[in-house]
Amino acid sequence: MNHVRVLAILLVIFMIAPLPFSYGPADDTLDVHDLDIQVPVAQDFDPGGTRAIDPGTIITDDILSSTTWDIGRSPYKVQNTITIGIGAVLTIEPGVVMLFSLGAKLNVAGTLDAHGRDPLDPQSRIQFKPATPNPASRDWDGIDILSTSKNTVLDYVDVTFATEGIKCSNGTSPVISNSTIAYSHFFAVYCGANSTPMINNCHINNSLYAGIICDNLSMPTILNNRINTCWHGIIAYSDALILNNNIEVCAVGMLLWNSSTIIRDNTVSHCYDGLFVFYCSPLVEGNLIRSCDGNGTRFIGSNSTFRNNRMEFNDVGVDIPYDSKNVIMNMSGNSINGIPAGDLYHIGLKDTTIKDVNLNSGLDNGFYGFATNQGSITLYDCKNVTIDNCTISFNMNGIYAVNSSFNIYNSAFSNSRHGDVNLFETSNARSYNNSVNESRIIVGESCYFVSYGSIRVQVQNFTEHPVQNATVEIRELSTIYSNNISTGASGFTDFILVQKIRVTSVGLFYYTLEVEVWNPGMAFNNNPRSVEIADEVLVTFTDLGDITPPVITSTNLIHGQLDVNLNSTIIIYFSEAMNKTSVEESFIISNNVTGVFSWSDNNMTFTPSSSFTNLTYYVVTLSDDATDLWGNHLKDGLVLSFTSEPIRTVPISESIEEASGYLGVLIVIAIIATVIMVLIGKRYLDK
Repeated sequence: MNHVRVLAILLVIFMIAPLPFSYGPADDTLDVHDLDIQVPVAQDFDPGGTRAIDPGTIITDDILSSTTWDIGRSPYKVQNTITIGIGAVLTIEPGVVMLFSLGAKLNVAGTLDAHGRDPLDPQSRIQFKPATPNPASRDWDGIDILSTSKNTVLDYVDVTFATEGIKCSNGTSPVISNSTIAYSHFFAVYCGANSTPMINNCHINNSLYAGIICDNLSMPTILNNRINTCWHGIIAYSDALILNNNIEVCAVGMLLWNSSTIIRDNTVSHCYDGLFVFYCSPLVEGNLIRSCDGNGTRFIGSNSTFRNNRMEFNDVGVDIPYDSKNVIMNMSGNSINGIPAGDLYHIGLKDTTIKDVNLNSGLDNGFYGFATNQGSITLYDCKNVTIDNCTISFNMNGIYAVNSSFNIYNSAFSNSRHGDVNLFETSNARSYNNSVNESRIIVGESCYFVSYGSIRVQVQNFTEHPVQNATVEIRELSTIYSNNISTGASGFTDFILVQKIRVTSVGLFYYTLEVEVWNPGMAFNNNPRSVEIADEVLVTFTDLGDITPPVITSTNLIHGQLDVNLNSTIIIYFSEAMNKTSVEESFIISNNVTGVFSWSDNNMTFTPSSSFTNLTYYVVTLSDDATDLWGNHLKDGLVLSFTSEPIRTVPISESIEEASGYLGVLIVIAIIATVIMVLIGKRYLDK
C-alpha cells in the first residue's frame, strides 16, 4: 500500500479536481513537457521478445502509399516523426518491433492496421517502444491518430515509454484491443472531441497523469480493461461508456467531470479515491469499489443515478454532500460495508422515527473503514425526525444534518472521527435521556443543539414523611416550565424535562433553574433555590416545622408591683410549648432566691423555697436563650421587678376600737365570775 500512500501525498499537491484539458483540432499536440514529473524507469519491463541484434530497417520517410512492415525486416528504426498519409494503409505483421528515436512520433492520417496475435506468445505481439537500451517515459512521443484517419486497429500491440501513448484526435474511431500501453508520461489513451474509439481488453499501467482521458464530446467505449498505477485511471469529461473494467492502485480510479457517462460493472480497488463524480450526472451502476484509502465514491455538485453498487473496506465508503443531495433520491440497492445506503442517507423525511438500529459502519460484519463521509445517519431537509434507542459508532460523524430538525432519545454514540452530532444550515436538534456528550457537538452558524435533563422535586414534612399536593414551580430566567406542578402521594413530582445545555456556534451555555415550593402551614429552608441541571436532578424540600419564635403572653405579677404577697409564686405564660430545660436555665431571680419549677400546659410556675422577705425589691429575668420545642428562641426576653409587702401594723383608731372590745369582754367575764362566786358563797353559808 506504500505506493498508494505516495500517490495520496502527491494528490494533495497536484489535484483535488483537475481542470479539463481541451485537445481539439486547433491544438493538435499536447504540450506536457513543462511538467517536471518523471515516471520511474522500469528496468525489468519486457513487453515481449528480445531486442533484435539485426540492424533492422531504418525509417525516416512518411508512408504515402499502402505498405507492409513484415517480421523479416524487423526491427523498424523510426528516426524521426513520420506520417501515414491520407488514404495510405500501414500494415504491421505480428511480432514486428518498432524502435523510435527520442522525440519521434507516428502520425496516422490514413490507416494503421497493426494486428498481433496469440497473447500467450510475446513474440507474436507488435511492439512500439523507444530505441534506447534503458527506456524511460518520454523517450518517444507516441502514436497520434489524426482526424483524417479511418479504420485504424491496434490489436495485441505494446505501446511503451511514450510521452503520449495513443492519441485519438477529433472524429476518429480506432479500435484498441488486447494491448498494453505502459509507462506513458501523460496518458495511455486520449479520446479527442467527437472521437468514438473502442478500447477493449487492454492493460494500461504506469501512466503518470491518466490511463484514459475522455475529452469533451468524445464517446469512447471502454470495456474489460485493466488499469493500474496511474494518477487517474480514467478521466471522463464526456458521455463515455465505461464497462467491466478493473482499476487499481491509482490516486483516483475514475474522475468524472461534466459528463453523463455510464459507469457499470467496474471494480475499483486500492486507490485513494475510487470514483470521484464532479458536477455531472452519470449513471453509476453495479460497481464494486473497495479498499480505497480515501473515499470509495465521492459526489460533488452531482445529480447522478446511483444504484446497485457495493462499497467495501474503504477508509470512507461514500461521500454525498448536501450539494449532491439529489443523488440520494436517485439511488437504490447500494450497500456500504454491508449496510444498505438507504439506512444511512435520508432526504425530506418528516415526522418520522428511526428506531432500534445499530450502525457501526459494518464493523460487526467484519468490515473496516467508515461508512460515509457525513454520518451514520445523514439528514438532508428533514423535519421532526425522532432517533430512538439507536447505537451509533465508528463513522466520521454520528448524525450529520443539513437544514433539518430532529430529536434524540435513549441513544448511545461512540468513536466518531469528528463529532457525535454535526449541524449545518439552520439545523437544530434536541437530546434527551443523556444521549449525547455535549462536548462532541459541532454546530454551524444559525444552528443550535439543546440537551435536556430531567428534574424531580420531593417535598416532605419535618419528620421526613411525604407531603402530597405541594405546589412546585420551576423557572429558567423568565420561562416557567410549568405552573401547575404538584407532588403526588409519594411526595414526588413526575420527572420534568428541562433545558440543560445549549450549544451554538459560539459555545456552550449551561442552564441554571430556580425551584420554589409552597404548602400551607409549612416553611422550607433555601426556598426558592437555584439548581444546576445535570442529566437527572432530585431536589428535596423538607418542612422546617415551627419557625415562629415563642413569646411571653403574660405573667401573674405586674412589672413594678409594690405589694407582692410574701408567699407568692411567679407564673409565666408562653404562646406555645417550650423547651423546659432551656427556659428554666434562662430564668434568674435576684437576692439568691431559690425555688422549684412546675409546668402546666405552656405555663411555667416558680415557687420560692421560702417566703419573700418583707419589703424587698426583686428582679426576675428570662433571657432569649429560652427556646420552643423547634429550637426557636424567645422573641423578647422578660424583665419583671416587684417589691414584697411589709409586716402588718394596726392603726390607733383601730387599736382603741379593738381595746374597747377587749375591755367589754373582760367586764362581762368579771361580772359572770362575780355572780358565780356569790352563788357559790351563798350556798356555802346556807349550810
